[in-house]
Amino acid sequence: MKKFFASLIVSAAAVGAMSAQAQDYTWSAGDDLTGWIAYINAFDVDCTTSRGYGYSYTVNPGGAVDDQVVQLTAEGYMNVYSNYNDGNQPNICLETNVYREVIITAGDEGDYRLNAEPIPPALVGSDTKAFVKVLTMGYADTGLSAYAVTPGNNSVVASIAPADLAAGDLRVQFGFNTTVAGYGDSGMTYDNIAFGKGLAAPSSGGSSAATDPTGIPVLPLWALFGLAGLIGLMGLRRKS
Repeated sequence: MKKFFASLIVSAAAVGAMSAQAQDYTWSAGDDLTGWIAYINAFDVDCTTSRGYGYSYTVNPGGAVDDQVVQLTAEGYMNVYSNYNDGNQPNICLETNVYREVIITAGDEGDYRLNAEPIPPALVGSDTKAFVKVLTMGYADTGLSAYAVTPGNNSVVASIAPADLAAGDLRVQFGFNTTVAGYGDSGMTYDNIAFGKGLAAPSSGGSSAATDPTGIPVLPLWALFGLAGLIGLMGLRRKS
């Protein structure tokens, strides 16, 4: 599991938080990226030891940030990937976070869920996740944050109780990250994003409903033996 450095999440100047009255959010192919923020944490190539620095971007509506980090694909989907232009490449590992933020106050307790449709295939060598991070106003992790590996999952939820808000307001950041060393493949594409308090889980039960049009179905071993037996039986009947 990658080490999480809450102090490197985002600088205060970069925050574009929504108010508690605007917690529900939806995004789908064709929408722009207004209001999204990118923050990159730097590690050694082991993707665990912090390099002690990070940096933030305000994402342009069209998605390009120095032609890196996040873009809209030709189909209008959101593609999150690593900053290959970092001057310390290739001898580093970067965790790229692309997210939006809401500020919640006392009385806003509940389950905060992010649903999204990751578009397979996963890229070899990258670690991609959807997340709901629950932070103090000073950007310290509260221990309530939740993550889901994509594309295997398309829903993640963080639960906040009244006691969690007793000490003050909280920041809830929802979005996606990708972690990869050097120039390794890192992109993951998302569509049909929804976030809100009390949001229902997708009907697919947590597994992505998206499919890879170029994918080849994988049969379990028992099915392969059964198929081989059926083919052999057909061959015997043809000879008889």
